Amino acid sequence: MKVALDRTREQRQFRLLLRDSVRQILASATLARDADPMQVAIWGTALALTAPFLIAVRKIIDYPFLLRAPLEYVERVILADRLFFVIYGMLATALVVALLWDSLSPTRHDHEIVGVLPVHPRTLAAARFTGAVGVGLAFALAVTAPSALLYSAASAVHPLVGIFPRVLIGHLLATVSAMLFVFLSMLAIRAVILVALGDAIGARLAVVLQIATFVLLVQVFFFLPGILPELLKDVLTGGSTYARLPPMWFAGLFIWLADGRTVGPGLVLWATLAVLASAIVATLASILPAERMRRRDLERRADVSTGPMMPIVRAVMARVVRASEVRALYLFAVASLVRSRRHAVHLGTFAGLAVAAALIGIATSSIRGSLTVAAPHAALLALPLVWMFFAILGLRSACAIPVDLDANWPLRLRQPTVWAALNAMRLVLLTLAVLPPVALFALASAWLWGARTAGLVAIWDLTAGVLLIELALASWNKVPFATTHEPGVDSLRTRWPWLVVALYFYGFQLAIVQLWSLPSPRACAVLEGVLVACAVAATFRTRRRLRHRAVTFDAAPETFETLRLSAALD
Repeated sequence: MKVALDRTREQRQFRLLLRDSVRQILASATLARDADPMQVAIWGTALALTAPFLIAVRKIIDYPFLLRAPLEYVERVILADRLFFVIYGMLATALVVALLWDSLSPTRHDHEIVGVLPVHPRTLAAARFTGAVGVGLAFALAVTAPSALLYSAASAVHPLVGIFPRVLIGHLLATVSAMLFVFLSMLAIRAVILVALGDAIGARLAVVLQIATFVLLVQVFFFLPGILPELLKDVLTGGSTYARLPPMWFAGLFIWLADGRTVGPGLVLWATLAVLASAIVATLASILPAERMRRRDLERRADVSTGPMMPIVRAVMARVVRASEVRALYLFAVASLVRSRRHAVHLGTFAGLAVAAALIGIATSSIRGSLTVAAPHAALLALPLVWMFFAILGLRSACAIPVDLDANWPLRLRQPTVWAALNAMRLVLLTLAVLPPVALFALASAWLWGARTAGLVAIWDLTAGVLLIELALASWNKVPFATTHEPGVDSLRTRWPWLVVALYFYGFQLAIVQLWSLPSPRACAVLEGVLVACAVAATFRTRRRLRHRAVTFDAAPETFETLRLSAALD
């Protein structure tokens, strides 16, 4: 009787913890633990499904022309398209795991709250694991279902592609299975790393994983067309070189489910075994060591070290920055950034985007055969500009996210001025986002192209960095790492196209203008004059906008607006 009551109580606790686990997992992606993350999750998923959806729309136009094509060509096209959906889904899932890395298992904060209650650590770990798998499955279905419907409708025009119901089922099962395989495998790897190596190594791995997945996700659209012929040639001829790659397993499962054909020996069996094995290993690795992980998290001392560089930074700032208020806010921001692993993972997203965007220009020039390091090239001149673009935006975004919101009461007691907060943020962005890439590229360009070219490019990049800082901080009135953060739904819905346009002109077109200006001293002076004038204008615009504003510690509340058609509302 007691065993039955304990089991009933544990099941009730599991259901309660499961709902809270899903909320915490979604909130970790937006870095807003006290806000509702559902809108950001929905719009983020919508952004992730855009690429396969557009590809499926294109296939509705392309597939009717396959009726007159040779059967060998049709087979290659079908396999390439299905392989793309599988690879994209696997990379998108890897990115989701990297974004949710810190919340995929119970943290020290969870153990401190739940540990005093009569809840077994196994129950908490099982609820968090189940919630994580549920989030991964929901993401896989949301990303796959729209493109699966369109692609299945497009495939009905050719008998070799398959009939609508079978293609739809094959698309859903194969792609979702591939995404679950990645999700569960990375859950298992994460659990093993946390048990064997600890949280610090796991956090560093999350940053590396984010950078790698962003790079692969962006580059897949550029390099996959060149890689696919080799993959398809090996599979269609019965080879086994590329058949060992996981995407080929699930592409084989896709084709077998869609039209009953087998394109490689054992691909369907490997795909099935991979999903089952990853599910078993992830479950055991996440739940069995729950008691050990709880004890270690509670006994571990909170990491408050800022590293060996902070005393040097403090001494330099004491001599360089005379305003004590600005210096204190700057040191607070740098120390917060060094301590917080959550913000490091957030910055890893922008680092991955920077690497991916820089590689696009280099890869494009390499394919055209025009890339050379013997002379300045636009793709090389764009490297510091692209890095500054994402570094400034990433640091600005990170500084708007609090480290510990309850600990900002000393700043509330003696509120700094808006100009002190603004100047501290300018200093943070200048020292961490602008000076490092400018200095490194100046050294490299001096070695490759001489002192004159290096000096001119360094001056232009420094001025361009200051200009972008002023534009990014045009409405900044927050204390870094001490203000309530609300998820930016508008950024996902409307602002990202403008950011892409801004990156194109700031990162790539400005590099072309620099290349054109290098031979002419007059053009060099004109370019620098234009950049300085734009920076000065942006500075005056910022001063005018912030002239009557004060520092805020709370996010702006949502307002309810009416049409005021009734006098009773006034």
